[in-house]
Amino acid sequence: MFRRIFESIFVRRLDPSRQWARLHAGQAGFRRGWSCQSALVVNHEAAHTRRNIAVFLDLANAFPSIMPSLVAKVLADRGAPLSEQRLVWALLTSGASAVLVVNGRQCEPLPFLCGLTQGSAISPALFNLIIDDLVRKLNAQAQLKSLRAVFFADDGALTVESAEEGQRLLNIAEEWATEMGLRFNVGKCGVVARRPTRLSIYGQTIPQVPSYKYLGVPRDVGGLDMVAYLDRVNTSMRAVFRLLCAVGVRWSGAVRLRTYKAVCRSIGEYGASLVALLLQDSTIPLLSVALAASDSLHTDAVRWITSTGSHTALGESMSGLLPPALRFRLLSAALVHHLQQSNVHNPVRSLLSRTLPTSSSVLLRSISSCHAYNEYLGAARLHAREARGRGSARKAPLTMRGWFGMWRRNWVATATGVLGARISPAQRDGGGVDGSLAIVDGAERRAAAAWRCGAWLLDRDCICGEAFNR
Repeated sequence: MFRRIFESIFVRRLDPSRQWARLHAGQAGFRRGWSCQSALVVNHEAAHTRRNIAVFLDLANAFPSIMPSLVAKVLADRGAPLSEQRLVWALLTSGASAVLVVNGRQCEPLPFLCGLTQGSAISPALFNLIIDDLVRKLNAQAQLKSLRAVFFADDGALTVESAEEGQRLLNIAEEWATEMGLRFNVGKCGVVARRPTRLSIYGQTIPQVPSYKYLGVPRDVGGLDMVAYLDRVNTSMRAVFRLLCAVGVRWSGAVRLRTYKAVCRSIGEYGASLVALLLQDSTIPLLSVALAASDSLHTDAVRWITSTGSHTALGESMSGLLPPALRFRLLSAALVHHLQQSNVHNPVRSLLSRTLPTSSSVLLRSISSCHAYNEYLGAARLHAREARGRGSARKAPLTMRGWFGMWRRNWVATATGVLGARISPAQRDGGGVDGSLAIVDGAERRAAAAWRCGAWLLDRDCICGEAFNR
């Protein structure tokens, strides 16, 4: 525990803002102002330029293969202060060991002789410093808006104009990896190109594939294949949802809701913003079909959580779950906000700051004119104007999270029907969830759901002979 606390403090001394620790703009991993999404957008846009040959690289056992001596050499070559060098050396070589338990008996501690510690706070920062030399060599002749190589940790993507240029960069990568004692896994590398393209590394031909899974999203010759991504995500979510239904028979609605959001819905939210942006200004039939599958799963989840049957709108009001299309739209605003606020050296900023050519992808044009993000900017300006009008100039600006909550409350009040709107704020918890979902007993939970639906004691007569009326 003490080591983790110490590393969380020490990692600040490896921050790229320091002169000796500065990283190339082509590094997107574990950095403030960069992300998987920004790397995906840059790679997608390259498919719509002359750099439409994509080569994806995978370093075999990258983190476990790093020798402490290599880390020390890189830090010394970059001019790191001697105190940082000594501390890193001590963290990598002193007290790092593993204990095996065989038949209930512990063996002697086995010291780690190589590899960056898995789960360590400083391992990603150290790996970035090591891989930075390769990223600089691969982008030696490239401008920021047309980088040839973008790396996210050990996952690299080259986008080149010709096979000759691609082979030249691969030769550089092979030479660097050999010098560093690392090796690329040829079987996990891939080439995506419109025409037959033969590229090799270590004398082995890199397989040319119609689609490659890059940072969790399929990438084909046209860029990111969000149809295939959403199909795969829907299949995974449906399988997880079936498991939840099997094990959560006795759960309360509140437990079902929290588990669904944490375990099932979260699977599809990584690329949801990109899906919404692609649907904003274009009609992609297959993507619309995949989105319909998401809607079907959402409806089943709402019914399972709230026990409201066919009253889906009421169930959405009780649970606060937005339909996929609306939630994806809000997530697209959050993504655009992130991209617009990303580091000035992030290549995605250079793509967004210029006048878009006619050859730009639908995705990039949608980012530049995102309707949901413009709606957020309008709400933020109105919020600031109202604050000034009340004399509260120092009031915090409207955050994206605050806008999400405001948008959800307005939607619940106006789009979930009369029954949904009748659930007052006093009957909801801090997250806007109806308090009746906390009922554990199954019979009571179903009775509460029937009451919300207006069906409790419907068509039943009192013992006095009169019909019950609400």
